[in-house]
Amino acid sequence: MTKTKSWPIKALHLVMALLLGASFSLVAAPPVEAAVTEVTITSPTTAEPASVQSGGIVNVRFDVTTNVAGLGEIYIRIGPAANPIGSLGPFSFSFVEGQNKDLTYSIAIAETAAEGLYEVFVEARQPPGVGTWESDLATNAVRVDNTAPPGTTVSLTGLSGSYKGRHSNP
Repeated sequence: MTKTKSWPIKALHLVMALLLGASFSLVAAPPVEAAVTEVTITSPTTAEPASVQSGGIVNVRFDVTTNVAGLGEIYIRIGPAANPIGSLGPFSFSFVEGQNKDLTYSIAIAETAAEGLYEVFVEARQPPGVGTWESDLATNAVRVDNTAPPGTTVSLTGLSGSYKGRHSNP
């Protein structure tokens, strides 16, 4: 006569199977890797360039979209990469999840900037140091014009004599 397994052994096998199955369902899904998904320059743009004189300031406004909140980096440049006339960064920034709207930074333009049209370049990444840079470029978005503003001419015709100042003492 063949002896069947006793109920305690069957119960033990059932419990082990349940625990093994439960352990697979308890393995956490990998965390979402932080990433910048879009950068959009809103000012200045090709359609609405900023005008500035050498040594002036240009305010660059842009939006950055991320898939999670956390630290990242931003870099802003005006002019060509090889010889920018103004830049800032890369610097650390604490992003919120989703749209980070209307980020605005003042960029100093070099005193030696030649007159002409220059591009605006903004890039951002998350996490800092290892994320993939996402960028936007606005061509001809900054106009450097060092022409002096027109002055006002004052005519002093019809005056005669000399000017004597008043004194409070006699």
